[in-house]
Amino acid sequence: KAAVLLCCVGSVAKTCDDGASAHVSWPAGTLPMVHVSATSNYAAGCAIGRAMAQRIQSYVKAEEASEMDVLNWALHDERGQATFHRIWRQSAAAYPELADELLGVAQGAEVEPELLRLFALLPELRLGSSQHALAPRLDDACTDIHVKDGNITLLGHNEDAASAVQRFAYIVEAQIGLDIAFTSYTYPGNLPGNAWSFNEAGVVLTLNAVFPSELTSEGVARNFVSRSLLTQSSRRAMTALARQNPIASGFSMNLGDSKDTAILLNVEVAGAKQDVYEVQGNYSHVNMYRRLAVRQEDDASSLHRLRRLQELPAPSSEQDVRALLGDHHDSEYPIYRNGSPPDTDLVTACTIIFNLGKGIACLYLENPHVAAPAASFDLQQSRTQIIYA
Repeated sequence: KAAVLLCCVGSVAKTCDDGASAHVSWPAGTLPMVHVSATSNYAAGCAIGRAMAQRIQSYVKAEEASEMDVLNWALHDERGQATFHRIWRQSAAAYPELADELLGVAQGAEVEPELLRLFALLPELRLGSSQHALAPRLDDACTDIHVKDGNITLLGHNEDAASAVQRFAYIVEAQIGLDIAFTSYTYPGNLPGNAWSFNEAGVVLTLNAVFPSELTSEGVARNFVSRSLLTQSSRRAMTALARQNPIASGFSMNLGDSKDTAILLNVEVAGAKQDVYEVQGNYSHVNMYRRLAVRQEDDASSLHRLRRLQELPAPSSEQDVRALLGDHHDSEYPIYRNGSPPDTDLVTACTIIFNLGKGIACLYLENPHVAAPAASFDLQQSRTQIIYA
C-alpha cells in the first residue's frame, strides 16, 4: 500500500510559546491526567502535546497503519481530497480557535499537523471513503445507559474504541482563558470532547458514534462540535450549539447535570437535524439512530448490544448499571467489548458511571461488574477533585 504523503491545508506559521502551564498526575493503575492552564487554545494545545508527546506519537504510528486506506483516499483520490479540504475549511472557519488548538497539539507533540487534521476528521473521512471506494469501517462506538427514577439519576457509559486508544489515551483537565474549565477523556492527538467529559458548571457529556449513510456537504466535523460543547454552561446551551452548524456526519450525545439532576437527555444529531429526548425511567443508546429518520449503516455490534440490553431487567441502581455495562454474554458482540473477532480490535477502553444525585463519577479501567473503580471524580467542585482507589 502507498505510504501516506502529507500536503498542506491552510497551515499557519506558529510556534509554541509560554502561554500555558501544565503538569501531569499519574498514580499507579490509573490514566495519566494532564492539568493545563492557558491563555489561549493554541497555548493549551501546545502544553497538552508536550506533556503527552510520547503517547501521541505512539498512537499516531499505530493508527496510521490501521487507517492507511482511508488516509490515502483523503490525500490521493480526487474525491477524497475534495472531501477532506472542504470539511477542514468549513470546520476551521466555524471554530478557528479549535483549529489553532489542534495545531498546538501537533507542534507540542512534534507530529505533522496535517496528520492530526486527518485524524480529527476520521468519522467523516471513513464515511466519505465508504461512499466512493472502500467498505464501510464502523469504528468509535460506545454504549450508554440512563436511569431516571425519583432521586436516582445515573448515566453509565462504556468508552469503546480501537485498542490503540486504550493503550495511549489520557485525561485532560483544562482552564483556557475565561472559558468554563472542563475534564475530558481524550483520544491521543485529538481535540478533547470526543469522549466522556464534564465541566465546572456541572454538565456531563458522553457520545455515541452513529453511521449515517451520507455526508452533509456543507457540514463541519463532529470532533469540532463536540469540543465546542465542553465550555457551555448548561444542557440547553449544548443542544443549541450543536444545532448552530450542520454536522458533516452525525452523533448521539447524552447529557446530564450534577447541579440539576431532574433531567437526563439523549440528543441525536444528523446534519442539520436534531432530536432531543428527555429520559424518564430507563433508556439505552448504542451506535445507531433510534429516533431520527436517517439512512444509516447497519452496525452488527449495535444490534446485538441493544438486543441484549432489552433482554435484561431494567436497571434501577448503580450496581445494576455496572452489571449491564460489564455484560459479556453475547460471544460475538458483547456489551463489554474485548476485541475478539468478529468484533475485531474494538475494545471497551474504560467505563464511567455518573451518579448525578451524589455528584460523583466512578471510572473503571477493567470490567465494572467485577472490578473496583480506578478513580472517582467529585463533580460538584469548581475544579476536578480526584479520589484514587
